Amino acid sequence: MITTSFGTLPPGYANVTREEFFRLLKLDSRDIMPSHDAPDLTTWRVVATRTAWGISAPGWKNPHAHPPCYAVDFANLPLAVLATFNSTTGEAR
Repeated sequence: MITTSFGTLPPGYANVTREEFFRLLKLDSRDIMPSHDAPDLTTWRVVATRTAWGISAPGWKNPHAHPPCYAVDFANLPLAVLATFNSTTGEAR
């Protein structure tokens, strides 16, 4: 488990910048939408399977409760997305 500004991340998740988070979201061809399971963070889920894709904070209840934090479940990303993403620069290869 990884501790972040909003708590502990589940296994498989890694902190990323805001830019990296949304670039990965754009690279992933699956339908991914935010869900409001918890008031203090937003869980992003693959619509077809309801599998968690990533987490962003702060959540909808108090947008100023936490410093911004973004995390992605890299174990759940398609290989095509991982192959085109450069984690050093946050940009598509």
